[in-house]
Amino acid sequence: MKIAIVMPNWVGDCIMTLPALLFLQRKNYQIYLYGKKWLPQLFATLSDDIFSLEELPSFGKKNSNQKSYCLLFPNSFESAWKARLAKLKPIGYRRDCRSLLLHKSFARKKTHEAEIFYRLAFLCDEFLSEKILNEDKKSKKKIKSKIKRTEKEINFKINQKYFLPIKKELEKKAEILLEKVLFKKNYFLLCSLSHNKGNGKSKNYPHWKKLLVQLLQTYPDYQFIFCPGPEETAEIIETFGETIQNKKVAIIEKTSLGEYLALLRKARLVIANDSGPMHLASVSNVEVIGLFGVTDPQKTFPIGDKAFFLGNKNQWIEVEKILLKVAEIIKNNFQKKHRDKF
Repeated sequence: MKIAIVMPNWVGDCIMTLPALLFLQRKNYQIYLYGKKWLPQLFATLSDDIFSLEELPSFGKKNSNQKSYCLLFPNSFESAWKARLAKLKPIGYRRDCRSLLLHKSFARKKTHEAEIFYRLAFLCDEFLSEKILNEDKKSKKKIKSKIKRTEKEINFKINQKYFLPIKKELEKKAEILLEKVLFKKNYFLLCSLSHNKGNGKSKNYPHWKKLLVQLLQTYPDYQFIFCPGPEETAEIIETFGETIQNKKVAIIEKTSLGEYLALLRKARLVIANDSGPMHLASVSNVEVIGLFGVTDPQKTFPIGDKAFFLGNKNQWIEVEKILLKVAEIIKNNFQKKHRDKF
């Protein structure tokens, strides 16, 4: 079955939909993704059908011989309105006064964002499966009752491995970029900038400079790499001052989103603010430490079996505790690598 999916507006939120998208594919849905222009750089290996949101009306035209359903990951009134204008049947959560616009709506529970997306995909599948089997109007109560019962069966595993493959050409581009700066075998990738705010406050960890100084002293056999976005290099230099001039510190500029994703998965460890890069790392088969101090980590901590977070809402973690976590991860990796040899 073909289904249109309106994706979130932010990179991190899009990554947190990955478990939901994989679930729909396991249920044999052909997914058509609609969202920002950078979306193909993230999900090109997941779907060949990725379009800008402006192209949403084309989905109904391409599938005029069948009912055109549209799953809405955003909770906005605007997303439901655009789906209706595109003559699609939108399915989503009852939020932002949009219930009357939705073909089928569900109540949104306060859990981790990845689970919220997964739960919506699960309920959407249950609704569409039952609707196909029971087309008559008399079955509406039966469908509603069945969905209510199956809600209790949703078992989302947030700490299992979630991996987003990328195209081989991106891997090669990352290798070329690293050849220019890398002279050590391993590197940490540090994601120190987040321009999004939480509760009106900056989500940037306030002690990045002190953390880098300590990392340089503690791990002499590693390099430390930054990949700033457009016009962010000056901000990194200002934040870290003379520390950025250390020969073991490198800045790789002007990377595409896909190249950045490739660089993340080649790192030994990623340390990041609560940001898009943190979530990108969480699906890249690399250990990642997310730093929280403004937003609630229980809602957006990085998913996956190699992801960790430190700090709490309105309480940043001390540098010393971050270093302890880094040491624990490095030690565990060394022991695992040693065991795998035998």
